[in-house]
Amino acid sequence: MNENLQTQDGEIQIISLKDEDGNDKDFEILDELEYEGVNYCALMPYYGDSEDLDSEKEEDTDIIIVRFYKDENGEEYCESIEDDDLFDKVAALFDERIEKMYEE
Repeated sequence: MNENLQTQDGEIQIISLKDEDGNDKDFEILDELEYEGVNYCALMPYYGDSEDLDSEKEEDTDIIIVRFYKDENGEEYCESIEDDDLFDKVAALFDERIEKMYEE
């Protein structure tokens, strides 16, 4: 489920994913790219406008990278990248892109 939120800096995209326990978790889509014909997303946990993050949330701010696709019915899915070499290549591309975004 995708949802767009307005912020002072513009619009951010939020996606809700189920964790291994079946709980919904919200993530901000930081960037999207296509590599070798496959779409990937860089995601970061999203906690809303709360300014007082507890220590658990502060520790859980790693960026995750997933393969993003739609099935034949148009349903959107994300899945982990199992191949370590592929993950490293895609992560390096995101690192470059995100670094450039923050430079601007």
